[in-house]
Amino acid sequence: DVFFCTAACQGWPFVLHASAGLFIYWHALQPFQQRAACFFLCWEASTPLLNLRSQLIACRLTHTRTFSCANVGFAAAFLIIRWGFGMPGSVFWWSDSIALLRAGDPRLRPHVVFVTMAANLALNSLNVWWGSKVLAGVARLARGRGESGASGGEAPGSPSLDEERALELLRPTDAVEPEDG
Repeated sequence: DVFFCTAACQGWPFVLHASAGLFIYWHALQPFQQRAACFFLCWEASTPLLNLRSQLIACRLTHTRTFSCANVGFAAAFLIIRWGFGMPGSVFWWSDSIALLRAGDPRLRPHVVFVTMAANLALNSLNVWWGSKVLAGVARLARGRGESGASGGEAPGSPSLDEERALELLRPTDAVEPEDG
């Protein structure tokens, strides 16, 4: 992910996220943190959907059902996994790490634990920031549906917004569309 984010010029937040994730996973493989390493690796479950979404935007395929599924799937996976499980899991991991440091476990390298904790804090901060952008897109979509409502000409069960408008509302506010050429 570090190489993909760098090569695709996705910006410093993505490169920082990928680098911190790699650092945490690598250093969490100390004798006391294998369970945490597996747990933190699950945070990346939303990344394939984000990468698919980015590729579909680059190929100008935002009008497809695949894009709709990637868009909604990414938003749901991100919020559920990173906010619902990731942040509470980080609190438990911090608690375990501090308890092990206080116990003086000889297997620990305290400097690695502290830097890993800082990287975890950085990832959680990025997840709050990105999650707020995802929620803003969901809120725009919900407001759009509420404003348009169901008109008399719509078939039962049909969306109240056309697909293109819904996709536009879920797009992050700072998304950059590829240039022609």
